[in-house]
Amino acid sequence: MGWIRFTPSDLYCAATAIAVAQLYSDFKFWRLLRREVASPPPGPAKALPATLIIPCKGAGEGFDANVRALLDQDYPGELELLFVTPSESDPAFARLKDALSGNPRARVLASGAVPTRSSGKIVDLFFALDRAAPGSEVLLFADADIRVPRTWSRDMAAALDDPEVVIATSALLYVPERKGLWNFLRLVWMGIGVPYAVHMECVTGQSIAMRRKDFSDLGVRSIWERSLMEDMALAAAARGWSRKIRFVGRAMPVATDGCGAREFFGVFNKWMRCFRVYDFRFWSMGALLILAKIWILTWGVRHPEPWLLAYFAAAESLNLYVVFWTYSRLLPDRFTGIHPAYRNFPLLASLCWPALLVIWVVNWMSSMWSNDIHWGGVHYRLHGPDEVEIIGRQRAGGGS
Repeated sequence: MGWIRFTPSDLYCAATAIAVAQLYSDFKFWRLLRREVASPPPGPAKALPATLIIPCKGAGEGFDANVRALLDQDYPGELELLFVTPSESDPAFARLKDALSGNPRARVLASGAVPTRSSGKIVDLFFALDRAAPGSEVLLFADADIRVPRTWSRDMAAALDDPEVVIATSALLYVPERKGLWNFLRLVWMGIGVPYAVHMECVTGQSIAMRRKDFSDLGVRSIWERSLMEDMALAAAARGWSRKIRFVGRAMPVATDGCGAREFFGVFNKWMRCFRVYDFRFWSMGALLILAKIWILTWGVRHPEPWLLAYFAAAESLNLYVVFWTYSRLLPDRFTGIHPAYRNFPLLASLCWPALLVIWVVNWMSSMWSNDIHWGGVHYRLHGPDEVEIIGRQRAGGGS
């Protein structure tokens, strides 16, 4: 590469191209989210009977509050809630039995299923699906470690009123209720990725809605039977259906549980490895963006070009600020529980770009050299999107 010569203007052009692309993505996301939030809430006229399935494994921080939010859904039609655990000995089972007592529309199930070709979460989903009310016309999927807004089920189901929409999905925001470096970095990592995931029509497993007929006719069950990540496998299949994936911004749930460095990298390295297998387009575009940023920074330090570095830093900070300002303005209710130290989270997030870049490098490097996933007490190895090998498990059962 020694024969290639770059000038400062080349690097300024590259930095400007990246900044413009990021700000254009930010603007599109802001416009979409503003339209979502400003639109009138869906009425009850078209509320089809629905089944909401929630896989649960363990009862972590915030579990009881998350369950209460799911039980408190303002759905204008018939809504059945099926909570499913891997076994009756799972800590979540007893907690759910108490929480659901006296609630006629909610049940807790124990699958007792052991995954052999898919994730534990998926075999638990199948167990619940087989026990869903025959009259349900809409299938909703949520996780037990998220806190949904009261109109989540109504908003998700209403997105299916458009016959061109085959999947409705939303994205998770992390809102740290406790102070801590890794907690705040988790907020930044997850929040900055949402606009790109929306534009690339990704599906997020914490929030999915489908018509039951589409689920059956399009063979989703056969897709999931050999998948580790139900959301990524679903998004990959949907691209061949010539139907829309609808992002439902007003339904965005939050997570509040704390994490340390081990949990932080464990989750995000896992996601990046799965993106490489299930959505190489998304993964490779992210890798190219990271390489371009490292190239600009390295060149600016070696030569040195302090003005170039300052220009690049300002552009990266502005990108982060705009995304989190969008959340603070359009979804302020999601951040009511944030730790007081992070009240000005758009500004704080804008200062995190160096740490975020280092973290992304770690995530992508991890995804390049390993296909092993440790999840829910099970060690999986991905040989391809539809080839999951189970290497070992700590204990039998499903996982969420």
